[in-house]
Amino acid sequence: MVVIPQFIQQVRQLRRNQHMLRGQLHALQESKLRQLLRHVLVASPFYQRHYGQHGIRLQHVDGISIKDLPPVDKKLLMDNFDDVVCDRRLKRAAIDRFLLEPLVSGKQFLGEFTVVHTSGSTGAPGVFVYGPREVTTVAALMMTRVRRFQLQPRRIRMMTVSAVEGRYAGVAVSQHAPVFLYASARCSVNLPLVEIAARVQAFRPEILAGYPSVLAQLAGEQKAGRLRIAPRTVITSGEPLTAAARQALQEGFGLPPIDLLASSESLVMGATCPGHEHLHLFEDFHIFEVSDADAGVVRSRDEDEQTLMTSLYNYTLPLIRYRMSDRYVLRDEPCPCGCAMTAIKQVAGRSEEYLWFDKRSGEREFIHPLSFVELYAPGLERTRIVQKSRTEFMIEVQGQGHDEIERVLKKQIGIVLDTKGLAESVRFSVCFRDHIPPLSKAGKHQLVVPIH
Repeated sequence: MVVIPQFIQQVRQLRRNQHMLRGQLHALQESKLRQLLRHVLVASPFYQRHYGQHGIRLQHVDGISIKDLPPVDKKLLMDNFDDVVCDRRLKRAAIDRFLLEPLVSGKQFLGEFTVVHTSGSTGAPGVFVYGPREVTTVAALMMTRVRRFQLQPRRIRMMTVSAVEGRYAGVAVSQHAPVFLYASARCSVNLPLVEIAARVQAFRPEILAGYPSVLAQLAGEQKAGRLRIAPRTVITSGEPLTAAARQALQEGFGLPPIDLLASSESLVMGATCPGHEHLHLFEDFHIFEVSDADAGVVRSRDEDEQTLMTSLYNYTLPLIRYRMSDRYVLRDEPCPCGCAMTAIKQVAGRSEEYLWFDKRSGEREFIHPLSFVELYAPGLERTRIVQKSRTEFMIEVQGQGHDEIERVLKKQIGIVLDTKGLAESVRFSVCFRDHIPPLSKAGKHQLVVPIH
């Protein structure tokens, strides 16, 4: 739930931060980092223990640099979840039970915490938690730097086309849009394209958001005259915005898309600079590192080098020097807009292919790869989807508790197939493996293996 007074205060501060000089930005990062470290060394048993093993304690906070802090990764945090979180009410077993409950829009864990789950590009599940303070920060960042909203005498119609059948990052962002500013609607990417287009047409969004590959298909419908909407803003996220998708969106809707850099670990990390194709990283609320050099964004010589991300705003489940599996390609020169925040021209992250299947009617229908990215079950460690034919696929699974994992995954996949109209024609099986290896030392993982 968005805290209105804090939201208004943060919107004002965010707009001032846009005009910071680089030195001022670094000073703000340093100040926020010290505050966060003091917090975790008091409230997080995991960080107390983890840093203590490296000789770092509360009295050392003012004298250390970010490079002195040992990195963490998803597996380490998930294995120690109950000690990582800074609110003792948060327990992994209870959250797992919550995630398996029937989805009720807007329902929060313990009435106040937003829970997001994902497997990400590594194929390994993760659970991330945001309290009211963090949700308010995300809403303020979205309004000022992504949706770029200007006050109107009425609410703005906003629709998100994404995987809405679970507690995913895109759902979390859209459901916390302030209701006094936005009339929000969500449409499942798992519906047939014709149904997605019909729902978008009926709602006539002024802000249209979703996965770029799906929005590009809607842009094709618009160009062909089968869709007639006039969005003022198009926002893409969840997968790389390719040059082809950008061109399709520009041609179909007559305006350049805003690309949102987001993840389950931090729901809003950067966005397209107005008037350009590159993105700015929101460094007033994060610290990004791409190699072992000074804090901030630096260049990497290794194409498999991972990004370290520190979320300076999440005090509920702190992520400090957290290993991301994406790599950022930086601009060679400062952004012409004059903003001091680092500009990136490319994100080397997940890029999966659609799986196309045949319906009994003879028509073809796709399943979006992010429908598989967001599979979740207690004990699940890694998944891979292997398509065997136009009517069959296999889910390879690594994890503990085979019977429960199989039951949960079959239920989740069954919903996707039923929604897509593929339940009668497509078969799938669950096959357990002792190990599903990644593709590289950076942990990249081929989540979806289509046939061609």
